Amino acid sequence: MRAAEKVRAETVTEAELAPEHPWERDPVLDTDEAWAAFVHFRDLPPSERSRQRVADDLKLGLNTVAKMSARGLWRLRAHAYDQHQDREVCRIRLADRRKSARRHVDLAMGLLEVAAAETQRLLDEVRKPGATRRLKPREIIQLAEFGVRYERLVRGAVTDRVGVEDLTKFTDEELGMAEQLRAKLEGTIESPSAE
Repeated sequence: MRAAEKVRAETVTEAELAPEHPWERDPVLDTDEAWAAFVHFRDLPPSERSRQRVADDLKLGLNTVAKMSARGLWRLRAHAYDQHQDREVCRIRLADRRKSARRHVDLAMGLLEVAAAETQRLLDEVRKPGATRRLKPREIIQLAEFGVRYERLVRGAVTDRVGVEDLTKFTDEELGMAEQLRAKLEGTIESPSAE
């Protein structure tokens, strides 16, 4: 060791030796024996932490452990360690939730892309001149209900009620008649087609 390093080593302050976190080894507070005892104490589940437990597990006298604990501020340091562990667990859970949410958004976007393509295909097919593909009244109502429910969901509105009563209890014939009445009221009645 050079002279300058030796002088520097002799003038290091306690603050410079202090660990970054209180649960880490503190060269001022922790002898080898005290450090080993503190690590044992710190790593016990909080509900099982006691000086008696450390004394029993490490075959040390209770008075010796009590002195090391008081001098080394074990309870305070172990509490800081517990809080750190809790923060780490929360950070990991939050990161996992974010990853999961991203996966769900990606999946939903893919499904919506497929649904949009199929909806466009259906619209193109129905709009062709002379198209024979017609939706049944029940299918129209189901599409309308879904569209309204989806729009409300996207806008953040309540989706439980969309203002359309449960029409599943009606037959296709009854729904067809209801559609004809609606069309007649709007002045756009078409001749009934056979389905």
